[in-house]
Amino acid sequence: MTIWLTGISGAGKTSIARAFYEIVKPERPELVYLDGDAIRDLYGNTLGFHEEARREQIGRIQRLASFLGLQNIPVIVAALYCHPELMEWNRRNLKNYYEVYVDTPLAIVKERDIKGLYSKAERGEMSNVVGLDIPWH
Repeated sequence: MTIWLTGISGAGKTSIARAFYEIVKPERPELVYLDGDAIRDLYGNTLGFHEEARREQIGRIQRLASFLGLQNIPVIVAALYCHPELMEWNRRNLKNYYEVYVDTPLAIVKERDIKGLYSKAERGEMSNVVGLDIPWH
């Protein structure tokens, strides 16, 4: 089983996934939690944030989730980038796949701005922000 949480930065994906993990892990000790930021770090943080790099990042998570799923290891994923082709791949290839879109309005995530992405983008100090200059699909 793979539960894939997706939504823009600051939507609450990580918080929801962590809470789910903490509740379920005692009953399902084989449960694995994959977070987009943690996977980025695991692979040496070598990718940028432009659209092509984001696709590669999701590809890494997809392959890892598939690998674990083939071993009947349940996975919960919190990942930012969402493109119709990538989500379709998930639906076709991930065993017992559940997709959760964390629908948080842009105004609220800008208010939270946990990582400072939205304020940096608005000041022109940052680009390639999903939901602003990279379209959310």
